Amino acid sequence: MFNITLEDKTIFQKVFETLKEFTSIVNISFDDEKMYIESMDDSHVCLILFNCKKSFFKSFNIEKKCVIGININSFVKILKSLNSKSSCELSYNGETLEISSEDKSFSLVLLNIDSEFLDIPDVEYKMKITMNTKEVIDCFKDLTIHNSEEFKIFQTNNNMVWESRTEDGNVKKIWKNKEENIVDMFNKMNL
Repeated sequence: MFNITLEDKTIFQKVFETLKEFTSIVNISFDDEKMYIESMDDSHVCLILFNCKKSFFKSFNIEKKCVIGININSFVKILKSLNSKSSCELSYNGETLEISSEDKSFSLVLLNIDSEFLDIPDVEYKMKITMNTKEVIDCFKDLTIHNSEEFKIFQTNNNMVWESRTEDGNVKKIWKNKEENIVDMFNKMNL
C-alpha cells in the first residue's frame, strides 16, 4: 500500500510527541502528494490539522490512497527507540504498519478509528498569531498545574496574557510584545 523513508526522524517524532499531548489515537491519510492528519483532541475542543508534503520524505511511494489508525503513544515509543542518526522506513502492507531502521524493526497493529473528515469552511479571521510550538506546550502544561479545564487569552499593557483560575490557585503567562503586529491586532479587535 505504501512505503516511505525519512532521512532524519527527529522532526517527524516531535510532531507526534506534540500530537500525543492532545489525543492518544489518530487516523493518518496518505495519497500521492502528502501525509495528512485531521483529528480532534480527546475533549473535542481542539481541531488538529497536519499536512506533510511528499518532499519532506527521502522517498514517498504510495500505491493507492489509504487511511491508517494508530496509537500515538506506541508509535512515539517506537520512533524514540530507533537510532536518531539512521534513516527510518515506514511501510504498510494492508494489515500492519512496519517501522524499521538499519538495525531495528517493529510492527504496529493498526486501529479501526471511526472518524470522518470535517468540512471546514474558509474563514477570514480578525487575528492570526504565530507562536513557537514548544512555548505553547509549556504554557499549556503550566496552565493545567491546578487541573484547570479552561483558560482565557486577553491583552493587557500591550502584551498577550494566557490565564487559568481554579479554587487551588491561578496561573498567568505573559508574552511580552516583541512584534508590533500582535499589539496592533489586539487593538483593532478592542479586546
